[in-house]
Amino acid sequence: MINEELRAIIMEYSDVIIDMVANDQLYERGINGYGEDISSYEPYKMGTIRIKREKGQPTDRVTLRDTGAFHRSFRLRSDDEGFYIVATDVKAKDLKAKYGSAILRLSPDNIAELLKGYVKPELIKRIKHYL
Repeated sequence: MINEELRAIIMEYSDVIIDMVANDQLYERGINGYGEDISSYEPYKMGTIRIKREKGQPTDRVTLRDTGAFHRSFRLRSDDEGFYIVATDVKAKDLKAKYGSAILRLSPDNIAELLKGYVKPELIKRIKHYL
C-alpha cells in the first residue's frame, strides 16, 4: 500500500519534479543530477556563446536550453524500479550522449526538497486518512 501511495504522490508532483530538473538544475545552476557542472563535460563553443548572448541567455553555464523544446519535452515516468524523467525532443539522445544521462536526474538537494516539502507531508496526510 505504501509503495502505491508513494508512486501516486510522486506522479502527482510530476510538474514540480520536472521544474526542478529543467529550471533549477539545468537552466539556473547548469548542473546534472549528481550536482556536477554540465560545462565540465563540454563547455559552450564561442559560436554558441555569441548566439546565446544575442538571445539574452546565460553563457556562464551550460543550460541545455536554446528554444526550450528539449526542456518542454520532459515527462515523468514510473515503473517497478522507481520514477525517471524522459525527454522526447529529437535532440534528447544526442544531448544525453554528450552530457550524460544524469542531465535528467534530480540532484541530491532537489531529492531532499521533494521528499521533505512534498512527499512527506502528503504521505502523512494519507496515512492519517487510513488510520
